[in-house]
This record gives sequence, C-alpha cells and structure tokens, in this order.
Amino acid sequence: MFIINDIPHFKQNLDWECGLTCLKSIIIWSNSSKGEANNSNNGNDIDDTELSGMLNTQSIWSIDLSHVLKCYDIKHTFVTNSPFARDSHAQLSFYKDDWDEDSARVENLFRETMMNNPDNLSIISSPLPITAIIEHLRSLQPIILLVDSCCLCCSSCVKPSRSTFHYQSTNTTTNDNDDSIFMGHFIILIGFDDILDQIIYIDPSSNNDRCVMDVKDIDRARLKPGTDMDTIFIYKNDHQQD
Repeated sequence: MFIINDIPHFKQNLDWECGLTCLKSIIIWSNSSKGEANNSNNGNDIDDTELSGMLNTQSIWSIDLSHVLKCYDIKHTFVTNSPFARDSHAQLSFYKDDWDEDSARVENLFRETMMNNPDNLSIISSPLPITAIIEHLRSLQPIILLVDSCCLCCSSCVKPSRSTFHYQSTNTTTNDNDDSIFMGHFIILIGFDDILDQIIYIDPSSNNDRCVMDVKDIDRARLKPGTDMDTIFIYKNDHQQD
C-alpha cells in the first residue's frame, strides 16, 4: 500500500464547492511541501474568498481548476479528451442551466492554455489506462479526478461516498449505468492498496477523511460520459523530488 498522508481533507459547504475544496487541499499540501511558513494544514492560510474570486464561477470545470493551479505555480498536467465545451453536454441536466456562459469561458481558458502553457494540457483520444494513474500515485503525487458521483460508493463509509449534495437534490432514483444521468464531482486520489486492489481518495462531500473504492468502480466513475476523462496529475515541485 502507498498513500499520501499529508493532504488535508475539507468538507465542502455548498453543492458547487467540490472543485474549490479540492483546490484548497492541494494548495495547502503543495505549500507545506515547499516548506512555506505559517502552513499548519488547518486551512487558515488559504482564503476561500480569494479562491472563489479566481474561479469566478459556481459552475466549475476542470480547466478552471487547471487555471487556478497555474496561478499558484503548482506543476500539473490536465489530461482530457475534449479541449473544448462538447456540444452534447448541453443536453445533460448537470451542464445545461449554465451552458452558454460556461462554454464561452471554458473555450477561452482552453485557448489561453494552449497558447501560453501548452505543457499543462494533454489531449487524449482513448482512455488513460488505470495503470498510469496507479503509477502516478506510487510516486506519492496526487490526482484531481472528475467523476460521475452516481458511481461513487466508498467501502469504508457508513453511507455511500457520492456527492451528497447532488444526489439528495434529485427527485428520482439514479441509475449508475444510465449514461443520460450525470452528476459531476471532483475527488482527490491519494493512494493505492495493491492487496485489495482499491484506490484511496479524498471526497469533499464525505465526512470521512479518507475513502476507498475498488479500481473497477473508480474506472466506471471516471469514464462515464460527461467526464471527458478529465484527470489532473499534480506534481511535486523540484525540491520535493526524491
């Protein structure tokens, strides 16, 4: 088993805050790893209002997270199979309410990244193998992952570790295998249990500091239509490298 133990867990307060909360955890971890002062992992040194202002939206896409990570000088690679706002997403209830505003912002951010920071973006045509994810975790470097929260079910939680906010706001029973239903949610992958074949992760919607789920279930959650296979590999800064 290998796990990154020093990434703090914070509980999101609002249904749209999973991405912001993941950013907060990663920024604190990165700053602490750099040895920056006044970093006690209690969150007091990260201003949520500042993060919200940098995101400037409550409809957060993966490219928004990549943009903020770049602003904080956190080395990362954002892997996606769609470097634009895919038109088919406009039909998904999760996306459609803010579609016009979101699609314009997202496409602008992608253009900006491709022009100014192309190394931060990797466009794929087929799914990343789970082995690539596990190998990154083996190096004790985290991953921010976009998943369909309908597919999350932590084996160590009393209640299913899914995005409680989105899940409880629906009036119908969700079907994990129904591709027409998508509820996007960001989690942080922090480790792997090679005996149980389980991924260890932080879920900002969970009360638990750490969650675990079988690899096959993580695969289903990350590859559902609507995720665009979005995966953000976070790297240690230079003087963290072993």
